[in-house]
Amino acid sequence: MGPAVVDPLVSGDFGEWNTGDSLAVVVWNVNAGGGDLLDFIDNELNLACEPGGPRSRPQFNNFVLLLQEARRWSDEVPDVPAEAIKPWRVAPDPWPGEFTDIVEIARRCGLALVYVPSMRNGPDETQGKREDRGNAILSTLPLSDFVAIDLPFEGSRRVAVAATVRSGDGDRLRLANLHFSVSSSLFRIFVSGNSTRLREALGLVETLRMLEESRGEVESIATTAAGDVNTYSAQETALRALWKSFPESPAWDGKPTRGTFPTDHVFFRNGPMSRIELVDGSYRRIDGSYFSDHQARVIWLKILQ
Repeated sequence: MGPAVVDPLVSGDFGEWNTGDSLAVVVWNVNAGGGDLLDFIDNELNLACEPGGPRSRPQFNNFVLLLQEARRWSDEVPDVPAEAIKPWRVAPDPWPGEFTDIVEIARRCGLALVYVPSMRNGPDETQGKREDRGNAILSTLPLSDFVAIDLPFEGSRRVAVAATVRSGDGDRLRLANLHFSVSSSLFRIFVSGNSTRLREALGLVETLRMLEESRGEVESIATTAAGDVNTYSAQETALRALWKSFPESPAWDGKPTRGTFPTDHVFFRNGPMSRIELVDGSYRRIDGSYFSDHQARVIWLKILQ
């Protein structure tokens, strides 16, 4: 894989997140770059992105995008010996538009970015460049306090990515972007009793707890964890563990996000001293798929007076 990419500042003219303002948090699996992210940002988030930079529209709102299976297409992804074992390439076909990697999209849109690859995307080059894929956070607000969390290993390497945004008054929101395994290896199933996603959920919860305690943030910070949990049922133990750890989470609305499965979820909690709260009735599924095999979800968070 190539290195992580951290562009903590925005280049677009987006403004602060202030008391009384709402912030959209969107989670979407972009199907290894197959989702038309530029069209999604334009139509769903009211931001037109062009090669020369963003063109925002009136009454623009701040947002954070938590993306899974983001693809980076770059010669920064290293060449490796032919005999090395490499993951297969995931490439949706047909591709609906121009190929643009996640770093280029963030820069076109003027967004802050943190991208951490989990795995290489195939052994070969595409138009002279190599690929990896992983989780990305894109934001109209500056990002800070970056953390990459290696989840308990099951079928493949999974890295959750966390970053923090701040309001104009200093209110802090940590955002954790996660992507759990579909299934484990046969060996891991025998060892763990097929508790694949539960182990990953508990690993994430424990790491976030340790992070908050080590930084003295338990009372003051709000946290949103969201992503592709790859759950087949809304009754899975992994979801129950996350809902328990994030008690202010919105209830699942009964709508699937990949075929008939409830794969994608958003979880939320606020500290006793945090002024950030979930806007009632804001949690919903975005119905258009934009060429991905997943549908996105969105919540709105507000800073109370």
